[in-house]
Amino acid sequence: MVNVDKFIQDLARKAGKLVKAEFGRAQIIKAKRDPTDVFTQADLASERLIISAIKKKFPSHVIVAEENGTYHKEAEYVWYIDPIDGTFNFSRGNPNFCVMIGVARRGIALAGAIYLPMLDWMYFASAGKGAYLNGRRIYGSSTKMWKDSYGCATANMRRPEKIGFMKKLLIKARDYPFWLGA
Repeated sequence: MVNVDKFIQDLARKAGKLVKAEFGRAQIIKAKRDPTDVFTQADLASERLIISAIKKKFPSHVIVAEENGTYHKEAEYVWYIDPIDGTFNFSRGNPNFCVMIGVARRGIALAGAIYLPMLDWMYFASAGKGAYLNGRRIYGSSTKMWKDSYGCATANMRRPEKIGFMKKLLIKARDYPFWLGA
C-alpha cells in the first residue's frame, strides 16, 4: 500500500503557495457552465504543478483533475484534484478558496488534503488515522438533529435544484444565518 500522507499535504501547500502568489491579480480565462463557474490561469498552473508531482512520484496512478479530467475505472489508485476550489471567490479577491487533493485505492478513500493558503490552514484526513487541522486532531459534530445544527453554505441561486435543496436545509436547521452567495 502506498503511504501518501506527507506527500499529499506537501503538495497541497506547494500548490497553495503558487495560487496565493496570484491572488488579487488573477484574470478569468473562461466561464464554464455559467458566469460564476470560472477558471483562471492560476487554476491551470496549480493543476499542472499537482499533476506533474503525482506523475513523477506515482507514474502508474490515474489522475482526475477538474480542468483536464481523466478517469480509468480499472485503475488501482486514482487522484482527485481541484486546483482552486472557490475560483470565483479567488478571481474576485475574496480569500475564501482552497486547494483540494484526494487519493483513493480501488474506490476507497485513502487520504485527502484541503489547504486554505490565505489562512495557512491544512485540513488533512487519512483512512484509519482520523482528521486534522494544522496537525491537531479534529472531530465531527456530535449534534444528532438538524434542528440543533447550523452551518454556512454557498450556492449559485440561479440553479433551481440548489434553491430547493437549500430551502429544505434552511427549514430543518436552526435559525442561524446562511450565506447564499452567487
